Amino acid sequence: MNRLFWNLYKAGGKRMLNYEEELAKFQPSLEIDQAEEAIMNNDLTDLSDLLEQVVSGKKERR
Repeated sequence: MNRLFWNLYKAGGKRMLNYEEELAKFQPSLEIDQAEEAIMNNDLTDLSDLLEQVVSGKKERR
């Protein structure tokens, strides 16, 4: 649950939002380029890699 909704929940939904306070707490997420770079630099095996290994393994056994 994000902080904004949690603050409303704790207050029983009876208080007004202080937008300046909430904006001061705001932390932006990664930019698209940064997120893409972080994902692409992660060396994870995906399904196509696994299929390639299976197919190449069968060819080597023949």
